[in-house]
Amino acid sequence: MRVQQPKGVPEVSSSTAAATPPATASPLDDERDLFGVRSVVGAIGVLLVLTLFGVGLQALADSVRGSSGFTVGEPTAVSDTVAFVPAPGWINDPDQSVPGAAVVAQKNGWEIKIAAGLTLQPGQSLEDFARIFYDIPPDEPGSQVSDLETFTTTSGLTGVTWTVHGSTTTTTTWQIANGDQVTQVLAIGPSATLDSVQADLDAMAGSVTMENAAEEGQ
Repeated sequence: MRVQQPKGVPEVSSSTAAATPPATASPLDDERDLFGVRSVVGAIGVLLVLTLFGVGLQALADSVRGSSGFTVGEPTAVSDTVAFVPAPGWINDPDQSVPGAAVVAQKNGWEIKIAAGLTLQPGQSLEDFARIFYDIPPDEPGSQVSDLETFTTTSGLTGVTWTVHGSTTTTTTWQIANGDQVTQVLAIGPSATLDSVQADLDAMAGSVTMENAAEEGQ
């Protein structure tokens, strides 16, 4: 049955309805979407990511700058009475360092150990003490052992040093005394890269300072 349309109202056929184009969003609708809840939340998320990324990069940079565990140019305490000044580029090894007794640092495959707490026996000179270690045969056959030489630290302390040159490994020892107290600096690493760290090793050994524990207690 066909429904009679009121007069003056055009009849809408099914074909006409199908041909009617869909409604399009107005510019106002676009503005509402732009400032809608989902858009604002998304913008905040992007901002947080960018902020965290920036903070992360800064934290990484700070971590790299402080990764050595040393303040270059500033004395590092080995014990209550012994300190030394680390050279640039040397990295503290916390697994081997012993707070209050020894500090171990590394660079270019080399390792330097500064150990406090050694003591001379009554009537024993530093040279006598050093020869106990100096006379130990080298681990590497054919190594050349330098003469035992004296040196003076920048603070005026007297020390002795010698080097064992092997085909693959070189070891240098410095022993420094103040009264009956001795600090030993031992450096070991590849002979091939000795030249790259020699100045650093000499500077760090020469920078050792020692307070006389006996005088401190008086």
